[in-house]
Amino acid sequence: MKEHQAALSAIGTRITQCTESSRRAIDEVLPEFTITASAEVPAMISVLQSTVRPDKFTEYMNLVKTEIFPAAKKSGLKEFSVATERFGGPNTLVVSVSGINAYADIDEGFGVEEALGKEGYQHLLQKARPLIIESERDIFRYLPDLSYLPPTPAK
Repeated sequence: MKEHQAALSAIGTRITQCTESSRRAIDEVLPEFTITASAEVPAMISVLQSTVRPDKFTEYMNLVKTEIFPAAKKSGLKEFSVATERFGGPNTLVVSVSGINAYADIDEGFGVEEALGKEGYQHLLQKARPLIIESERDIFRYLPDLSYLPPTPAK
């Protein structure tokens, strides 16, 4: 046991030495804006983080409710969720996560963009952009050999 603790300590030290900066955030996933249609882990996820103008937060969440989430459902996404930041950042940060199959999905348009079409999606962006300070999209690929998934709870 002590040898494992020493090895873990060495790994932690090495990670710290290689880290320029870090940030810890706690988000609250909003179940009313969540789609989980598959038990499988998506091959990739698209994570869109949007910092909403404080005075426009309610308006933005209404847009999520009336246009963005219905379009995500219509698109047939198997994984989609919306969360809001609770600790570690501004409370006006909204995080949207979409499961995707391949990088080609990004080029072709997926999820909300696919459901609304190019013109409808541009119309949605025209409504959303004035409500947002900044947005950032990251794409993450699932690597099973480097991942830990907790065991599925027994029913």
